[in-house]
Amino acid sequence: MDVGNITKEEVTIAARICYAYKAKNISLRSDYLQKTFLFDVERESCQNANTSTNVDKKSYKAKILNYTQLKFSPQTSSGPAGEFIDDVQTEQHGVLSQVCQRVFQGLPVVNTMTIAPFQVQIKFQRNTLDEYHLNFFLNKTLQTVKVFSVRTQYDWKQGMAIGMDERQLSLERCGEQSATGLLQIYKGML
Repeated sequence: MDVGNITKEEVTIAARICYAYKAKNISLRSDYLQKTFLFDVERESCQNANTSTNVDKKSYKAKILNYTQLKFSPQTSSGPAGEFIDDVQTEQHGVLSQVCQRVFQGLPVVNTMTIAPFQVQIKFQRNTLDEYHLNFFLNKTLQTVKVFSVRTQYDWKQGMAIGMDERQLSLERCGEQSATGLLQIYKGML
């Protein structure tokens, strides 16, 4: 795990994401408070390292719970049992809160942080949307990888909400050669 400051290109992407998260924080507390959000979730489970995996797919409708830290509250779902990521990432709450404060202040951003009990390495990049990748290490062993694809001002389209995590992927170890995965896709709002 190489510790250092993120690159200038990564700072640019981080700034777009942080400002989009700030806009989302404001919009969800005002304009979108009564809206219904649509998500698809796919969960791939490990049976064990020697057998195949199975995938559960589920669709959710969720409302916003307007607490200090915003949460999605699933109202309905369809399909087999799955999981739902209810945390709303913003510039104030969530995994980027420390990074966003440094970006807003124009301070250097280190690519490694602590989210107890893990050391977390962060990387920003551009694919079809702006993304950040989090690698969670415990005792120098990679345990979990999370990827957030965020709609920023750079990608805004009519009818799409700025700052939404359009794709959240989480992969966790479940054996020496295996991982279990959760993919949550934001589909829109009603």
